[in-house]
Amino acid sequence: MLFVTLLKNHNKNSTDRNNCFQRFYYTPSECLHTQNFFLGKLFKAFIAAILIVFLLTVYGANYELHRDFLSLIKPIYNTEYENSSTAEYLDSGKQATKQLKLIPNNSSDISEAYRKKWIGFPEMYGRDCPTALKTKVNTIIFPSEVKRTHPIDIIADASDCKSFIEKYGYNRYLAASQEELDFPIAFIILFYSDLDQALYLLRSLYHQHNVYCLSVDTSVSVDFLRAVKLVAKCLPNVFVASKLEHVVYAGFSRLQSDINCMKDLLKHPVQWKYAINMAGQEFPLRTNLEMVKILKIYNGANDILGFTGERTFAHWHGVKAEYYTDTKTGKKGIYRTGKKHPPPPHNITVSKGSAYGTFSRAFVQFVIHDPVAKDLLQWAKEIYSPDEFYWATLQHSSVVAVPGGYTGKPDLKPWLTKYVSWSTDNEPCATIHTRLICIFRYELFANKFYITHQPAALHCLDEFLFNLTFTRSTRNLTYYNSLPFILKGN
Repeated sequence: MLFVTLLKNHNKNSTDRNNCFQRFYYTPSECLHTQNFFLGKLFKAFIAAILIVFLLTVYGANYELHRDFLSLIKPIYNTEYENSSTAEYLDSGKQATKQLKLIPNNSSDISEAYRKKWIGFPEMYGRDCPTALKTKVNTIIFPSEVKRTHPIDIIADASDCKSFIEKYGYNRYLAASQEELDFPIAFIILFYSDLDQALYLLRSLYHQHNVYCLSVDTSVSVDFLRAVKLVAKCLPNVFVASKLEHVVYAGFSRLQSDINCMKDLLKHPVQWKYAINMAGQEFPLRTNLEMVKILKIYNGANDILGFTGERTFAHWHGVKAEYYTDTKTGKKGIYRTGKKHPPPPHNITVSKGSAYGTFSRAFVQFVIHDPVAKDLLQWAKEIYSPDEFYWATLQHSSVVAVPGGYTGKPDLKPWLTKYVSWSTDNEPCATIHTRLICIFRYELFANKFYITHQPAALHCLDEFLFNLTFTRSTRNLTYYNSLPFILKGN
């Protein structure tokens, strides 16, 4: 129809030009100028029409894909949505541009992110994630493998930061809302393998106003560490921990890695409100905006797992642990010696929990500077799996006033930092065999995912969260207002 209209106008203008002198009483030179003017307009309109057809052809498939995906989001959750107003959205964009000026964000249209394949894995574009997220599907519709990106490839890509950011999509989101800008979050990511998966996780979390500490095991190769440092150099709010550890399973070095990052984060100019630590094989279940809203409800409270009584595993913390070196492999390990280990200092009662948590800034400051926290950390150096005792014991202590702590019965409260799927569970979060039930949960993150095992789970989750983020949508968060550990008032 557009081309028919252009042709009609062209024929009409040709007749008009033949009668130019008679109708408008132009001089020959004026009439020639008028003819050129009409030809110029016709040419521009013709070029515009070609561009429109081209864009519709290129974007059509991807637009249909994400439009259908977005239309399915609400039925999947059957929850209410809260959307920022257009005025707030535009204003936040202006403020972000003034405050950040770090990375140029070209993703002004959701179709562009799909066209540049900044969402999920390129091998899975066009696959039916919406159906997979809400119904049973045959996993054969998804590729079982994705192309891996190795450290040497990342070194080459990150040598040119502008090209790296564009290729990997670290500028795929629009500027954050003002609410997010006012509530930056610190993320601690510990990893030692599968660098491409760790960077995939980083991209899912990446916003220019947050801050990210990467803690890399010193056992990695030279190329691996160099690649990580180059990536951090390209992203101004990402840094490698100033002190790295050789992490031994169930050893103190795992806990020390988090402490090292926390020390660095307290010195960082970004005044983050909460810190969340994680492994490189996790993936978020919430958007950044949802996390901000949830953490604001926490109001300074920490979310740390805690068990008491027999569930504290006295045979772990009640005996000393020592390191050994395997004579064949040269690898270090840790074992329980059977020698008695004294109880914690200051008459603190032991609680057992997880290596991971959601920590308020005040709590992190307490961990780094308070004498009681330092004494407890020293005690934890000689026990098996100290990271599963230190955070929990400190958080639930009634001996000292811990910022954001909880003095109630820890066994009775939920823990929402991580959803951990064990092999005995009937809810395989890291698979898309039946459905991605993770997205129906209240936790902030899920552990574990493997890029080598059904990567479709990672792909569809990333696609889902990207669409929620881009549209400024949040799921119903009223559940968090009733949590027993949140702090009231203030």
